[in-house]
Amino acid sequence: MERNFKVYIYPDGDPKTFYQTPRKLTGKYASEGYFFQNIRESRFRTDDPDQAHLFFVPISPHKMRGKNCCVVVASLCED
Repeated sequence: MERNFKVYIYPDGDPKTFYQTPRKLTGKYASEGYFFQNIRESRFRTDDPDQAHLFFVPISPHKMRGKNCCVVVASLCED
């Protein structure tokens, strides 16, 4: 399965909710940054959602504080 596994990453959206990779990955949110950076550079990434086994929405939990995550994800499903 590993040979065929594909991940589709939704494009970045609103900078207020979606993760934006900083120039330096430091501080308490560095692990979030490393995860997002690694998945974007992964050999499993595909640009074709029809080939994907997993769908990744690059939402930053830190930036989502106080916001309704369901509204952000629902807007992606409507596209």
